[in-house]
Amino acid sequence: DEIKQHLDTRYVSASEALWRLLGYHMHSEDPPVTRLGIHLPNEQNVVYDADGPPEDIMTRAENSKTTLMGYFETCSNDANAQQYLYQEFPQYYVWNKRQKKWTKRRRGFAIGRMYSVPPKAGERFFLRLLLTVVRGPKSFEDLRTFEGQTYPTYQAACLARGLLEDDGECKVTQYHSAST
Repeated sequence: DEIKQHLDTRYVSASEALWRLLGYHMHSEDPPVTRLGIHLPNEQNVVYDADGPPEDIMTRAENSKTTLMGYFETCSNDANAQQYLYQEFPQYYVWNKRQKKWTKRRRGFAIGRMYSVPPKAGERFFLRLLLTVVRGPKSFEDLRTFEGQTYPTYQAACLARGLLEDDGECKVTQYHSAST
């Protein structure tokens, strides 16, 4: 039994026990890391009580705001915020979890880390790719817009920006020589 063996052989010194009893931190992160969510429009995670009334679930879904949605809102209202990429944003702004909005950072430094999205995730993968190169988008639609044209999908927007290569490079062209 590995769990029993671990508990039987683990030694906690008096100083470590006191440190834990007093609730002090055992380690720290420096600089702090801010996790940045990635989701498609209206596909953000919503936490709710399954036993609660359906109206409560709908209200929570309508009022849920993520770091990504807050980023769009801040870029819409603050001209200074438009110069930053999504992953750079925590260096200059702080996410307030209670108010669910970004506020200007007064002191300190933080690193932004976007959640990983595999290529199999389709449009979410391309959305993440666009967030790494588009500065200060004001909406999901703004991410799909390039040189005045709004593309129907994030993949099409990535192609237009040259972030992806299409299958055209694999096409074989046959040349026919003129016979004499």
